[in-house]
Amino acid sequence: MNISKIKSITLAGLMAAVIFVFTFTFKVPIGPLGYAHLGDAFIIVSVWLLGGKKAWGPAALGAGLADFAAGYTMWILPTVIVKALFAFTIFIVAEIIFKSKYYGYIIGVIIGAAVHIAGYSVAWLIIGGKAGLISAILPLVMQTTVGAVLGTVIISVLGASKQGKALKQMAK
Repeated sequence: MNISKIKSITLAGLMAAVIFVFTFTFKVPIGPLGYAHLGDAFIIVSVWLLGGKKAWGPAALGAGLADFAAGYTMWILPTVIVKALFAFTIFIVAEIIFKSKYYGYIIGVIIGAAVHIAGYSVAWLIIGGKAGLISAILPLVMQTTVGAVLGTVIISVLGASKQGKALKQMAK
C-alpha cells in the first residue's frame, strides 16, 4: 500500500471520528426519537477537505456510529443513507457541476440540505407516521440549517487561511 492511500484512509477515519464527536457530544434532544447536533457541519468540511468521492463514507460511518452509541438504533440505517446522500449531493454539485468553486459549495450545501431534509422526512414518515413527521420537521429544518451555515462558514475560514489550504493540499 502506498503512502498516498494510507494518508487517504487515515484522513477519512479522522473525519469519521470528528463527525461522530460533533454528532454525539454536542447534541440537543428533540423528543424521544432523535436529537439535533453539529455533525452536519463537519460532513460539509469533510466533503471540502477529502473530496466527495471520499467523504460519503466518513459521513455515513461517523453519524451512524453516533446513533448507535446514543441508543437510537432504529435511526442507524436512515442516518447512514441520508448522510451519505447529503455528502454525495454536495460533491456532485460543488465538485462536478461547479468544478470546486466556492459558490459551488454554497449551492451544493443548499441542495444537499434539501436532500437531507427530504431524506429524513421520508424516514420520519416511515418510523413515526404523519404525526412524527409533523413534530420533527421544524427541528429537522433548524438542525440542517445550522449545520449548513456553520459548515459553510468553517470551509470559508479554512479556504482563506494558509493552514486550511495546507490541510486541503495534504488531503489530496
